[in-house]
Amino acid sequence: QKIEAIVRDEMNKVGGQEVLMPVVLPADLWQESGRYESVGAELLRFKDRNGKDMLLGMTHEEAIVHLVRS
Repeated sequence: QKIEAIVRDEMNKVGGQEVLMPVVLPADLWQESGRYESVGAELLRFKDRNGKDMLLGMTHEEAIVHLVRS
């Protein structure tokens, strides 16, 4: 927490913005980038209660691209 506070303080000094990303992501974002198939068993994949393919986001490049496109 102390390191987070230091980084947050320094980023605020230069006008940075903090962005919180979701842990669970829709698989279609990763399918579009091609990484859904290229990452092995270390990528946790599952279906939500509606049967939609989801994953536990290891990184968030796809989510950022989706955010910027919106």
